[in-house]
Amino acid sequence: MIVTTSRYASKKTRSAAIEFAKKQKSFYVARGKKTIAQLVEFAWRKGEEKIAIVRERKGTAAVVDEIEIDQWGKWKWGKSYEIPCNTYG
Repeated sequence: MIVTTSRYASKKTRSAAIEFAKKQKSFYVARGKKTIAQLVEFAWRKGEEKIAIVRERKGTAAVVDEIEIDQWGKWKWGKSYEIPCNTYG
């Protein structure tokens, strides 16, 4: 799994995403201006089946959205779940 953030995330959210990636034994990719399609292509080439996007609410990491990638590089939105308060921020 690849972990990244939504675009223009705060430093606090980026730090939380990096910690989340470590706990998931995964790796973090800086989002920058990458589109979802670019992230999916990168993950697919690396052989990954999921991308976790950490989104923020009021400047703090709050939600993780998953994207599932099939063996042909097609993707769809997966689960979305709340991050418990004060877990990563």
